[in-house]
Amino acid sequence: AAAGFGLTVDVAEELFGYGIHAMTSGNHIWDKRDIVEYLDAEPRILRPANYPGEVPGCGVGCFETS
Repeated sequence: AAAGFGLTVDVAEELFGYGIHAMTSGNHIWDKRDIVEYLDAEPRILRPANYPGEVPGCGVGCFETS
């Protein structure tokens, strides 16, 4: 979490750099504004699935790991 709540692009990229394949989130995903546009570009970060389809990002995903 960035300063206790939400996720920033920098923190997300750092976590992916450690080998994380995907991240789930909750309602605090919206606490840091820079992540909103990033959600459309980064399918490995999942927003809550019960949000409307027009909300940025994707609520479900299928990922292959080693």
